[in-house]
Parts: sequence; structure tokens; C-alpha cells
Amino acid sequence: MEYEIVYSNESLEDLFKIYDYITNVQNEKANAIKLIETIKNSIKKLNVFPLRHPVVNFSPWKNIGIRYIIIKNHIIFYFVNEKENIVNIIRIFSSKQDIEKIINN
Repeated sequence: MEYEIVYSNESLEDLFKIYDYITNVQNEKANAIKLIETIKNSIKKLNVFPLRHPVVNFSPWKNIGIRYIIIKNHIIFYFVNEKENIVNIIRIFSSKQDIEKIINN
């Protein structure tokens, strides 16, 4: 059974910020495009067996079953709605960010 992939507004904004930073700060547009494609392709693969990745180990996301996958130096957070066969992409962060601090504010 395949799951539908749905991006939150925040996750789409995160993708834009990743692209913008790599393009404008690092001046590496080709690398930005390649990374965004890699992230999006990895997300597409969540349509099959999305429960294969672990649940986060920090609250409050642990308590609601938010899962994650690491792609390069970025972490994709998502929730699996098994009743509706939907994978909700919640956020996409750099692994260098203080993620717990960001989500708890």
C-alpha cells in the first residue's frame, strides 16, 4: 500500500531557506539544486513503508510519533497517518541547528 506525501507550509518554507542559503550565502546554486532534488527524492520514497524510520527521542514530538530520516546533513521530520495513508512532512532542518530548541519555542 502506498502513502500520499503531504508537505506542511513550514516544510516548504524550510526547503526554500535551504535553497536560498546555499545559493546566496555559499554561492553554490548547482549544489543547492542537487541537494533539494536529493531531499525531495528521499521524501518521495516515504510513500512505501514510511514506518521503517525511527521515532524521535525528544518531547513533545516523541509523544505523538514524529519520525525522522537523515539526508546528507539535513533531517526530515514527518508523521504517518495510517488511517488515511498519508505521510505529513512536518519540518526539514540542518543537522547543525538546535532542533529541540527550535520546536520547543
